[in-house]
Amino acid sequence: MASDKGIGAIMLLASVLGMLIYIYLIIIYPLFILQITAIVAVIGILGIVAWIGYTMVTTPPPPPIEEEPPASTDE
Repeated sequence: MASDKGIGAIMLLASVLGMLIYIYLIIIYPLFILQITAIVAVIGILGIVAWIGYTMVTTPPPPPIEEEPPASTDE
């Protein structure tokens, strides 16, 4: 449990540091950084769509569901 909190703290600090670096780079190179951000976002989204499509193409269909015979009402 303590290692989970440590990993969480590292993730929190890294993301805040990443935000600060991103803001700094936006101020220094605004057009270039926005272009890179847009390219990465579009490639990421289209990559996920491609992965879903690949999975749908390569996954075999599930076996058909067989109906159960009707239960007898003999008492």
